[in-house]
Amino acid sequence: MTRWIKLLSVLVDVGLIGVVIALSATAFPSLSGEELSGFWLLAHMGASGAMVFLLPAAALLRIIAARPGRIVWLAITSGLVCILAVYLCMLPILDTAGMHKMIKVHGMSGWITGVLAILGFMAAITLKRSTPTVESTEAAHD
Repeated sequence: MTRWIKLLSVLVDVGLIGVVIALSATAFPSLSGEELSGFWLLAHMGASGAMVFLLPAAALLRIIAARPGRIVWLAITSGLVCILAVYLCMLPILDTAGMHKMIKVHGMSGWITGVLAILGFMAAITLKRSTPTVESTEAAHD
């Protein structure tokens, strides 16, 4: 059972990396200071549905599979802040100025999530390459 959970966790992580790349690419026009609109906004909102599903799934699977990684946990936390900022805009509790602030929080935490996801992915690849396998340890002892 643990083997399947770890496999599912890896698949969710790969999907999450893809979604973060898609969200970052669709938000790229906002770096010039313009508002996100038209096709880019539509694509960004389409990819966000996958993010809202995959991010909590990745967190739960990491807990169940006991997979460490501080950078990934920071990415998950900033991703949740990103999601919650937009969710707060949907509730009838903020005025227009508050919504604008939440959209700025959404943007900043989104970019932080993207950077941390890339760093976490690079750390995972580096760790995978530097971790000795059973075969290489046995060969070293022979």
